[in-house]
Amino acid sequence: MLEIYNHEVRRACEWTRMRRDVLPEVVRHVLTGVGYGGGYISWCDLTEDTADAVIEREVAYFRDLGVDFEWKYYDYDRPADLPQRLLARGFTRGEPEALMVAHLDDLPAEYWTMDISAVTRVTAPGVVDEIVRMENEVWDREISGFAAGLKYDLEHNPQDVSVFVIWQDGRVVSAAWTFYLANTTFAGMFGGSTLREYRRRGYYTALLAARAREARLRGYSFLQVDASPNSQPILAKHGFRCLGYSTPYEWEPDGSVVSKENSMYVVNLAEKLALFHEHWSPRIVGELNDSFVKLAKLQGEFLWHKHDDEDELFLVVKGRLRIRLRDRELVVREGEFAIIPRGVEHCPVAAEEVHVLLLEPKSTRNTGNVQNERTVDPPRM
Repeated sequence: MLEIYNHEVRRACEWTRMRRDVLPEVVRHVLTGVGYGGGYISWCDLTEDTADAVIEREVAYFRDLGVDFEWKYYDYDRPADLPQRLLARGFTRGEPEALMVAHLDDLPAEYWTMDISAVTRVTAPGVVDEIVRMENEVWDREISGFAAGLKYDLEHNPQDVSVFVIWQDGRVVSAAWTFYLANTTFAGMFGGSTLREYRRRGYYTALLAARAREARLRGYSFLQVDASPNSQPILAKHGFRCLGYSTPYEWEPDGSVVSKENSMYVVNLAEKLALFHEHWSPRIVGELNDSFVKLAKLQGEFLWHKHDDEDELFLVVKGRLRIRLRDRELVVREGEFAIIPRGVEHCPVAAEEVHVLLLEPKSTRNTGNVQNERTVDPPRM
């Protein structure tokens, strides 16, 4: 089972919103769409002689992109001192997780017969905000990094993801989701949190059963969970086997890592714009003092909003952009730019797809004074 997992999930898997780069020593995933984090290393084949050079190469690659990344280390990876080498290169160590895998045939018989009527499958991206509120309450801290990507996949990649929730008393009290991993026989399971006052009602098991049933209908053979110490013994009782332990090692660019020399590079706008297709979802492609340089594709009508503390520059790279103001309208054509001062209400409109470059302070939120389902946290490219 471990051999299948290593080949399919660590080496062959294609994730939504990410590009997979297969190199002789590593498999690298790079975020190209909406999401949290810049990328990660899912598999490696290193020796004592090659490890340091490959680590340095990957750090340099993501440093040039200006994004953070995760090196997912498994306790059977080689060389044995790989964790120490990562730490020495500036990575920080996360919490270990148990690699729990179950074949669908090994799950409890009750999974296929029990009542799961309390479980609802979610198709509306807006419900993800309710899941975030529940997760924040469960963990007593901000847990929202998954939200933008999950919303995007529900809308654009519904064949690759399923989200299940349990509603009680007008709110989401328990939730979990599954990613159906392309090129594999594995369904990756995430979430599973339940508000404290709603525990011991069988919701965790019901969510497992609902996801197992759908995985079987879709033709998948295995369920996989990166389990916390609290979840591991529960999953073991449900037929999951522990195949090993993984630990995330995180690297992120900061002043001590990125020199001015290494931060100087040429950005090709056409190449960057070709990497994503979503409308009204900006991507960060550079930094200038206390501002971000962003690219966005626009089509249709956005929403009326203002930025109380930030001026905003729109440079049209392709197309024709209309910016409605309360008393008039600006028309910005290809090769032209307009600056919207702070505090001015405006509503961008694009009859046909428009490509724009945005220059705005790092604190700028795309929807300004409005917080709704169109508010996004722009990823770096």
